[in-house]
Amino acid sequence: MYTMLEKDLPAAANDSRFFEAVMRYIYFAGFCEEILQFSPQFLCPIIGWIIMKSTRVTQNVNKHLTALAARRLDNKVAKEQEPKDAVQWIIGSRKKATAEEVAQQTLAYIFGSAYQMPMLISFAIYSLCKHPEYIQPLRTEILRSGRVRFNHQNNELPLLDSFLKETARMNPVTIFGMPRKVMAPFTFSDGTHVPANNWIVVPQQSQMKDPANYTNPETFDGFRFVKSNKEGAASESRFSHPSWRFPFWGSVKQACPARFYVTDMTKMIVAHFLMKYEFKLADESVPDSFAWQVIRIPHPRLGFYLKKREMIDETEHCLYPK
Repeated sequence: MYTMLEKDLPAAANDSRFFEAVMRYIYFAGFCEEILQFSPQFLCPIIGWIIMKSTRVTQNVNKHLTALAARRLDNKVAKEQEPKDAVQWIIGSRKKATAEEVAQQTLAYIFGSAYQMPMLISFAIYSLCKHPEYIQPLRTEILRSGRVRFNHQNNELPLLDSFLKETARMNPVTIFGMPRKVMAPFTFSDGTHVPANNWIVVPQQSQMKDPANYTNPETFDGFRFVKSNKEGAASESRFSHPSWRFPFWGSVKQACPARFYVTDMTKMIVAHFLMKYEFKLADESVPDSFAWQVIRIPHPRLGFYLKKREMIDETEHCLYPK
């Protein structure tokens, strides 16, 4: 029974129909989101139905996810034998969840993870191309780590962690974040008055490039967040740690709950690139990004040349989540 459950997600991931359905869903959901921003409110339900329902992009993904969730709910196993994946986590975190509810939440996670992680990885590879002096120290750290497992102490790979945090600091996905609409007039303790129907946001790009918060904020310093000690490098702050100086993950009290997952998966992917490939920019003149409204995304013409490295024993630098 456990073997069957364990193979569920790999089978779905390798199913070309499921893959195509997910990719179509991500595309149409993003397209729908942009259209709705410029649509009158009374038309939004109609436009949403036309784009997401009539095209059946949501139903096609839900069909696979609902069937998977139903199998998990009908074939329960001991906790130590449960598959370690997002679907099982949703089932375990929600009491008496139906297969449809598990599928809907999984769908939300798919959409939520479809943009930020790929963009962060693109910016990280770009940073490595522009600052190749960091490549060898990072490769050395990965090699010395051996078969590292990510753990609750959140202290592994401090150099790579710092490099990714600096990449995120220099390349926030949104210019500002945490938008909140003022529903009723409000006056702050310092006397600042905000009328109703205004929006309050956190200018995260400005905060993360403010000289009051960071030394030489416009300069990329990949190891900005590490310090050296007798044991070697150690993190002064971690990529997954939110703060008012680093609002990449939102507020401190309500930070993105997926930040640990995004951090670990990004490390695994970037480490894979570092250890298996040499890379360089396809065109040095192409800018790293462009802005669309409040979003900064990798430039569409940004490309990389990849060349496979002469490999050492692959088992020496495997990264595993615990």
